[in-house]
Amino acid sequence: MQDEELGRSSDARGLPPEDLEKLRRRAVGAVEAGVPQIQVALQLGVSRRAVGQWVRAFRESGEASFRPGRRGRRPGERLSLAPWQQERVLTTLAAGPPDAQGLPWLLWTRRSVAELIRRDLAVTLSTVTVARYLARWGILGPRPEPPPAGLDREVEARAAVRAALTWVGVSLPGQVAGHGLIAVTDQEILHFLLSPTPFDRAGLDDLERRLRMQIGRDVEVALAACPRRQADLVAGWLDRRR
Repeated sequence: MQDEELGRSSDARGLPPEDLEKLRRRAVGAVEAGVPQIQVALQLGVSRRAVGQWVRAFRESGEASFRPGRRGRRPGERLSLAPWQQERVLTTLAAGPPDAQGLPWLLWTRRSVAELIRRDLAVTLSTVTVARYLARWGILGPRPEPPPAGLDREVEARAAVRAALTWVGVSLPGQVAGHGLIAVTDQEILHFLLSPTPFDRAGLDDLERRLRMQIGRDVEVALAACPRRQADLVAGWLDRRR
C-alpha cells in the first residue's frame, strides 16, 4: 500500500524560532561543506530559494543571520504534540516496524505514523503535519533521479521503482543516538525504519524486502547519502545486490 506524495513546504516560516534557527544552521553548514543547494533543499524539505537566501544572509551577516526575527504568534500556530508525546512516538518508531506495533504496514510512512499517533495518543494529524514532525526529527530523504526523457511508458510501467536510500542519525528520547534508514521513491513517497543501534547487512536486506512488498513491485535502490563510518557497509551491500 502506498502513502500519499510527500509534501514539501516551500519555506519554513511555520516553524518555532528555535527550530528555524537549527534548520538554517543545518542548511548553511551543508552548503558550506560542498553539498549542492538543491540537494540540501530536498533533504530538509524546504525550497531551493529559501536555502539560497539563508546562505547569502550568512555570508553577509555571519551568525546573526541564523536568528529569526521576532514576530507575533499567528492564529492557531502551536505544536499539536507536546514534547512527551513526540518522545513517545519516536520511541515507538524505533522499537520496530509498523507490523511489529500492530499496524498494517511493513515500513513507516507519513500515513502509518499518523495512524500510530491517532491510535496511541488520540490525536488526529494530517499527513502534511506528520511530514513536518518528521522534518523536525531529521527523518527526510532526497528524491531519486528522474527517468531518462522519452522512456517508453510501457517499459517505464514495468521498470523497477527507483528509491534513494539515506542513512541518517536521529536523536531518540533519553539522549540516545539512533539510526534511520530512509527510502524515498521516485513518486516522492517516504518509507523508513528507525533503530537505536546501527543497521547491518541484514537490516539493509530487511528494508529492501519490506519496501518491495509494501510497494508491490521490484525496487532499484541507489545510495543518496550516509555517514562516512557506514559508507563501506552500504557500498558493499549495493555491490552484492548487483
